[in-house]
Amino acid sequence: MTSTLQLLQQEIMHLSNAVQYIENNDNIKLAVDIMYKSLLHGSKILFTGVGKNVYLCHKLSATFASLNLNASYFDVTHGMHGDLGMLRPNDTIVAFSKSGNTAELLHTLKYVHDNNEILNVNIILVTQQGIYDVSKCEFSTIDINLPAVQEIDEWSLVPTTSALLFQAFGDAIAINLSQRFGLIKEHFIFTHPGGAIGQTK
Repeated sequence: MTSTLQLLQQEIMHLSNAVQYIENNDNIKLAVDIMYKSLLHGSKILFTGVGKNVYLCHKLSATFASLNLNASYFDVTHGMHGDLGMLRPNDTIVAFSKSGNTAELLHTLKYVHDNNEILNVNIILVTQQGIYDVSKCEFSTIDINLPAVQEIDEWSLVPTTSALLFQAFGDAIAINLSQRFGLIKEHFIFTHPGGAIGQTK
């Protein structure tokens, strides 16, 4: 049995090994530019995913909102039953899928793609290298294929390190965008009147 500390060290190591690849991925800059232009034009970022990625998307949309970046969670299942009505021109959908083959996700993305002359939105699909062949994707504006990281369970199946990689990736984009829009510390504190942040001087 592996100790808790050893498992934590493994996660940190796997995430660290992924950094070099991410730094050299040109599609990331293009994707962030798309998101920036959406926000600049008063549109919004919509995070979506299935399974554990639902919670990731809720967290990212909350982080974006706390940084004065217009973002929400978009449920792809509900999307096919009316929630597509929340889409506006120049919105950007950011979809997370480790395999890139999640049926419910691709079903909705295909519908959006096929009707994009009407909807006029951007689609960014974030997957993991070695699992998904981005050349086969027909439904996205741009693909980001992150490294396939080792999970820390004995079967490498439980979404652990891969979920943290998605999370860290989204957080980095949030901070980058907030800097580009010139968010200042005083405004961040102003919108966090409760808790320790609100007491920051």
